[in-house]
Formats: sequence, C-alpha cells, structure tokens
Amino acid sequence: MVVLGMDLFLEIGIAGRGSMFVFFMGNISLVIQLVYYCITAYWTYLHFKEPSTATSNCQSDCSLWNRFKPRFEIPRESSRYCNRLSFSIFYTAAVSIPFTVTTIFWLILVPSSPANDLEVSLPEFCSKGWLKPFCDGWLRAFVLVGLYLINSVIALIEIVVLSSIKRQWPVWAHVAGLVAICAAYVGWLYLGRLITGSYAYKWIDPSYQGWEHAVIAIAAAISISVCMFAVQYGLHGLREKLAARRRQGYSRL
Repeated sequence: MVVLGMDLFLEIGIAGRGSMFVFFMGNISLVIQLVYYCITAYWTYLHFKEPSTATSNCQSDCSLWNRFKPRFEIPRESSRYCNRLSFSIFYTAAVSIPFTVTTIFWLILVPSSPANDLEVSLPEFCSKGWLKPFCDGWLRAFVLVGLYLINSVIALIEIVVLSSIKRQWPVWAHVAGLVAICAAYVGWLYLGRLITGSYAYKWIDPSYQGWEHAVIAIAAAISISVCMFAVQYGLHGLREKLAARRRQGYSRL
C-alpha cells in the first residue's frame, strides 16, 4: 500500500501520467499480491475463530453474513472443483506475475529505454515545505525497487516459506489461465489508450514500430509469463522434495 501510494504521488507529477497509474504492470502485480494476502489473512482469521467449521450453516443462522460467507470459504474445503481450480489459478498469478514483471522491467525495459523515460518529474509543490525531504531521488528509487524487485522477493518467500500448496495441477489449465490473465492485461492496456489517449508502454504502440513489432512484443511478454510459471512450478517442486518427510502438511488445490 505504501509503495502504491508513493507511486501514485510520483505519477501525478508527470503531465498526463497520473491517469496511467492503474495501467502499469508493477501496480497491477502488487494489487494482485495484496488481494491474495487479504484473502489468506481472512482464512487465517476464520481458522482461529472457527477451526472446526468449514462452511456456515444457514439452517441455524440465515443472516446476510452467513449467506455471503460461503463465497469466501477455503477452496480446499469446498465441494466445488471449479472453486478450487479458480483459486489455484489466482494463486498461480499471484506468484508468477511478479517474476514476469521483474524480468520484463529490469532485463528489457530498462536497457532499451532512454534514461529520461524512467525519470519522474515531481510536482512543483514538492520542492518546498514539509514535503521536500520526501521528494529527493531516493523516493523514485524506492518505488521502482518496491514495484519491480521487492514484489518478486515477496513471491519467492511465499513459495518457499509461507505456502503449503503443492505444484499446480492440471498444468495446462493453469498455463491457460495465466495466459488468459496476461491477454486480459493487454486488452486493459489498449483500453487505457482509449481512455487516456496514450499507451502505458511503447512496445504495444503500433505507431512506434508497427503492428508486427507490437504483436511480437506481446507474444514475447506472454511467453515470459509462461517461463516464469515454469520457474515457480520448479520452486514448488524443490520445496516439496526438501520437505519430503513432511508431505502430509501439504495440500493440492
């Protein structure tokens, strides 16, 4: 939340880019992670509050909350395979997309972009008053590292330390779901062009180097996301192997 707030503060300082805040991939990645941790925190709360209750019983209590609560029940305890698969795909996105964002930003966008494209012009009111200490160069560096590096560190910790989920199955369904999410994001970027009048990234702009280049760039980005799925899948497998003596503590969604 702090990083997102700081990023919004910086983007407002660039003419015409404040409205692009919701279209940058680093922000989208961080929001997905935030939603995932909010959901799991809620499940942790339910576990301590009602450890023996998998679902609410409307026959004894038909309050609005008990009608709404089953929609947020733990997928592992749900009788619907679709619910378990949907959350598993969402989990896959939460731990795969950060690696994709980090790879694209540091290995592709930074080397290929002019330095001034990554600079952030701060608002005039930032150069004086009580805000001045917060507007030095460290703020931009902190936001970039938070959005495009720390996100992957968080995902790595989730996979190796915090998560108790086995490797995703079926693989094809998770790959298809991840590709669909990436395709939806590309559509979101073009919707941003219609709303704001500019593209969040030059590599999807057909007027930059033509439609052929844009299509190749999009295909390459989606391919990177599939490769990052393979990376996190391998990390899950490595964790399972290292913890083979405690397999009973793991579950497959």
